This record gives sequence, structure tokens and C-alpha cells, in this order.
Amino acid sequence: MPVSAEVATLFLDELARRNIEVKLDDEGNYTLDAYKLSIKVSLENVSRDFECDRDADRIVTFVDSITNLLVLPDWQEAKGRIRWQPEPSDHKFGDTLRDAVSDKVSLVLVYADPSDTQIRWLTAADAEKWNKTRTDLMTAAQENMDRILRQTKIETALIEEHQLGMLSNELIAFKAALLLCPNLKDVVEPVLGWPLFAVMPCRDFVYLLNQKDRALLGRMGQVVMREYQGSGYPISTEVFEITDQCIRAIGDYQPAPERTPVPDQDGMKTIRYRGGIVTFRIPAHWTEEYEEEGGGIFYDEDNDSGTLRLNVLTFASKTPVTTRTAMSLLEARRQEDEGTLIDLGNGNALLRYTDVAQEEGEFLTIHYWQIANVVPPNHFRLAIFSYTKPTELADDDMATDVAMMEEELRVCRFAEELGE
Repeated sequence: MPVSAEVATLFLDELARRNIEVKLDDEGNYTLDAYKLSIKVSLENVSRDFECDRDADRIVTFVDSITNLLVLPDWQEAKGRIRWQPEPSDHKFGDTLRDAVSDKVSLVLVYADPSDTQIRWLTAADAEKWNKTRTDLMTAAQENMDRILRQTKIETALIEEHQLGMLSNELIAFKAALLLCPNLKDVVEPVLGWPLFAVMPCRDFVYLLNQKDRALLGRMGQVVMREYQGSGYPISTEVFEITDQCIRAIGDYQPAPERTPVPDQDGMKTIRYRGGIVTFRIPAHWTEEYEEEGGGIFYDEDNDSGTLRLNVLTFASKTPVTTRTAMSLLEARRQEDEGTLIDLGNGNALLRYTDVAQEEGEFLTIHYWQIANVVPPNHFRLAIFSYTKPTELADDDMATDVAMMEEELRVCRFAEELGE
């Protein structure tokens, strides 16, 4: 998001009050000169936070943090506060000590201040100052992060008979960082099992789920996009697979479209989801909800019809995709969910199955359509449609809606290119 003029003014006023010189480059970043050191500063994150509460003290605290962190303590004092932090990989990192987690996320070695609220990225020069190697710093970070993870509680919520996990720790700025701990399995497996899927849209928000509960991935898109877009410290909208071997990104959520569909002559309207990633039709009088966040919800607000939900995940394949890839991907799921697998042609396949779940004491009947679509040379998408209605209200009207959606979804279309 662009930095507001008000935040920039407050920032410059605070620096002037402290007699700290500042320069502005062509990309909107500031360079401060203090304590015979220079540091580049972006106001994007603090501007996000300021827009939420209009608290001018945020700017004062921000200036405190960046000036205080210009001077590091000696190694004996600092080593207990060396940690790591996942950051968006499109940052300008300079010579910071970091490793790639995915195409969109880097893991950066950091120093956390004694309040555990502010961090400073560490560089090769910092390691040299301490007369330590990069390996020394990584070892210290791992010990410290493992200690924090051991003090973390794994909380769970039951959603449609699936377990959703969350991390509970007072050090909320390092929740996402805990996903990169080598001993994560020791702490999480007794509660959620193993291996996992996980999301970390921002520093203080993490969802974990056992891979057998993957059906929840289709329900998480809106939350992930909301946290990512609303946070002052966003990380990624990717879905990560965590196994004994590695942590890797296998797909990502993306924003919903902004355009309003036009009704067709037969009483239907065409939805071009996310600008045409997938195109399908629903009744023209159905309401759409996107909230500018991701995922889609569609329903008839004038009666007790069910709710149609959609999320689309994009995956990278380790091998080139073919016209048989979609069928192969859904075959294992067909056996597990006892569903019906249909070859739609053009490299697309549809898995249809029905489930019954319980939420807050109410039984729900859920019809699923998972449609796999290949994008040569090495990507594929999974469009997850679900239609939910209280079981006690399942009637002829629901059967009619399900039959209508079955017909429409079989002829849905996908964009030929990956898109944004």
C-alpha cells in the first residue's frame, strides 16, 4: 500500500525533533544517519498499522525502534536474542544473512530487542563484528527458536469434523517463524499428527492442519487473504507442506475479482473468478460475497438455500504435466473420499463426493466438486467448490440446486495462463 502523507510528515517531524538527518531515494525509502551508521527505512508497514487506529504514538515508537537497534550489544548479551524471521522475498535485503524458503519467502537471521517487539536484520558485517560465522549465528537462532517452540501451546478447533491447529505464545511476532523450527514435529505431532499443511500470511498468524484434513484448505482462503492484506507485517498467501524432509510451498491463495457479473438471458450469470482464472455460472439472483480478500461465497438470500463456496489453489509440479495429470491427481482422493471421478477432457478432471459434518451441534450436508486443471509445462490448479446446507433442510430444492451446479461446473472454463 502507498505510504500516506500524514505518516511521512509525522515521521520526518519526529526525526527533526531528534536532530537525525534523513534522505529520501527515488523508490520512497528513507536513509537515516545516526551513531555514525546508516540504515534504510520503509514506512509501508507502519503506515498500514497507522491506518487501523490513527495512533500517532506508533510513529514515535517506530523511530525509537529503528534508532535503538542501530547499536548491537556484545555477543554474550546478544546470543540469547538471535532468532530468525520469515519475510517476503521481494524486500531489498542487501547483505542480510538469509535463506530461501520458497519463491516468495526468505528466512532472515535477526536480533530481537529485549521487549521482543522490534527486530533488526543481521548482516555479514554484524557477524564479523562479533567475530562469529554465519553458522554460529544460525546455531544460536535455532537454539533460541526451539526454546520458544517448547513453550508454545498447540490449540485446536473442530471445523466440520476436521482439526485446525493454531500456535499460542506470548511472543506473537514470532509465530510464523516457529514453523521453520527443526523440532516442530516433536511439539505438533502429539496434537495434530504429521505431516502437515500450514499457512503464515503474517508474522502473528499461523494455521496448521494434518494433511488428512486437507478439505479445510478450501475454507481458509478468505481468512488468509484478510490477514495478509490487513497486517503491517505480511509474509505470504502460500500453502506450505511440512514433512520430515522439508517445508515447501505447494500453492497460494489469491484475491477475489472486483467486477460485477452480467446476467445471461436464461436467468444465469457468469462468474469470472479472479479475472477469469475459472469461469462458471450461477443463478442471476444469487448473492456474491468476496470482501476483496479471496475465495468466493454464493447463495440465495431470499430463502433457505445452501451456500456455494469456492477457492482456487495453484500448484507447481516437479515433473511436466500432461493431459492425464488431472485424473492421476484426483484418483487417490477418489478412493479416500469414495467419490466419483470424471474426465472432463482438455486436461481437466472432476471429483464429486458428499460428506456429512457437524458444526455447533448442527448436522450439515456438504457436496464437493474438486476440479483439477493443468497449466503446461509444470503447473496445475485445484478449484474446490463446496455446497453446504443444514441436513434437516435438505430437500427437493437442494437436489435441484445440486443438479444445476453439477451441470454448470462440468463445463466451467479455466484461463490458459497462470495469471497474477
